[in-house]
Amino acid sequence: MTLVTATLSDAKSTHYDGAVHYTPRITSLTDYYPFGAAMPGRSFSASNYRYGFQGQENDDEIKGEGNSINYKYRMHDPRVGRFFAVDPLAASFPWNSTYAFSENRVIDGVELEGLEWSTHEKDGTVQLEVELKVINSTDVSDDIIRAFLDDLQTNFRYSFSGETESGLIVETVLNCTIVECGEEGEFYMEFMNNSIHRDDDGVEYLGFTGIGESSGIGETQKNFMDIQSSRNGESFFNDYGANYQGILRTALHELGHSGGLKHPWTYGKENVLYMGMINMTLNYNLMYTGGGLEELNGYLEGTDSDFRFKVGFDVTPEQRQEVVDEVELDTIDTK
Repeated sequence: MTLVTATLSDAKSTHYDGAVHYTPRITSLTDYYPFGAAMPGRSFSASNYRYGFQGQENDDEIKGEGNSINYKYRMHDPRVGRFFAVDPLAASFPWNSTYAFSENRVIDGVELEGLEWSTHEKDGTVQLEVELKVINSTDVSDDIIRAFLDDLQTNFRYSFSGETESGLIVETVLNCTIVECGEEGEFYMEFMNNSIHRDDDGVEYLGFTGIGESSGIGETQKNFMDIQSSRNGESFFNDYGANYQGILRTALHELGHSGGLKHPWTYGKENVLYMGMINMTLNYNLMYTGGGLEELNGYLEGTDSDFRFKVGFDVTPEQRQEVVDEVELDTIDTK
């Protein structure tokens, strides 16, 4: 986690020394102590920029400049490193202080403002928001991971935004933060090199493109998702073809599991029809992983070879409704 924040103007500063050069124009710069208090004499601002530590808005009216930071659910005092309201998820994390900032992890931790999956409804529109910690355990740089996460955020909106079965309109936001490590009880996704997986009989095998696992279906607040992103030294991030798409789809697929979605055939034959997945549309569904034809015999047209390719990012209105219901239920349980 950086403890220096700089803001740049989009205005161009032009210099000419035989060629035209553009240099960034810094409008504010702040050096912070670990919990977010500004260091004296190490800050300046050319404008009234109101955002500060971790990109949160400063509230300078009562306690003075930089001494109160407005997070989404509660106020933080960086001088003492504590919030002044109880964590909304305190009941789910009894080992933590209910007022601690970022679990007191001020080197690699970022405060994620309470709920991981959360919903906010207004005028028939549901805002579905996810706070995801990301661990890079691969051989590629964090910059490559950040570029991938931009694609993940775009495709998350494509998959999970839209209309639900009940007619609600869902708008989605996926916020990703790269951290050094994760701990039990947190909500995070780890990108790994070669990873070992187990089949239904417990036999271990080396994963291939698009292999991922989630620690629990419907675990919207505490979940560990691991995604294999290389095999035998070959990074899938360097291939913007099928391998790259495979990682992207797998990451979204595991997020779908965390939101309560299952593989289509586990719903049963009749419910697969209800979920809006019939015939070849199944192959384009985000939660389809291949197989299941025996369980769905008579409800799908085609052969095993017709369904072996898993290329889709689609989520049906019924599935979208299931995620909203699961998140709202989990949110109630944590209050």
